Parts: sequence; structure tokens; C-alpha cells
Amino acid sequence: MEQWILTTAEVAKLLGVSRHSVKRYGRAGTLISKIVGSGQRLFSLSDVERFAKERLAKSARSRKQRGAVGRKTRLRKSARDKRAQPKGGFHVSSEDQKQNAKDA
Repeated sequence: MEQWILTTAEVAKLLGVSRHSVKRYGRAGTLISKIVGSGQRLFSLSDVERFAKERLAKSARSRKQRGAVGRKTRLRKSARDKRAQPKGGFHVSSEDQKQNAKDA
């Protein structure tokens, strides 16, 4: 027999999400909950652990499918892309830039 011992706030703290997210998971049925007479939503520790494992596995799969990279790498790539953009409607190659610097 399962014990319904965790409150919404406790589950939110364990999962690292807001209380509103936990309530939404409970209403959607992705996280099994029980509503007691006072209207309080309670969760069992085993269900919360199962949900956390599934959520972790799902996020790992989606990161792998997206080919996710670290934040610093993304920032470096975006900065590199911005530098590569032509300015003023035309693009000056690095060789032309060197030549222009010598001429100046």
C-alpha cells in the first residue's frame, strides 16, 4: 500500500520546478496524485521518483536528438555567425581586408 505523504510544495522542491508545474502535472495525470478532503494534493514518493526518472530520460533523449551543445559553444557559434554576416549589402573577404590595410 502506497503512502501519500508528499505535498505539492515538497514535490516541487524535489523536482526543482514550481508548485504550479506540479499541480499541472497532477491534473494532466503525468504525475499521479490524490486529493484529500481539504483539497490538498498529495503524492507518493515512489510515483515522484518514477516521474523524475522518466523526465530525466526524456530530456536526455531530446537533447541527443537535437544535437544539443553547451551554452558557451552556442554563444561562440552565434558570435562567429554574426561576424560572418556581410555588412552594407556586400562581403569583403579577409584577403581584400588585408590588401585594403596595406593600401591605407
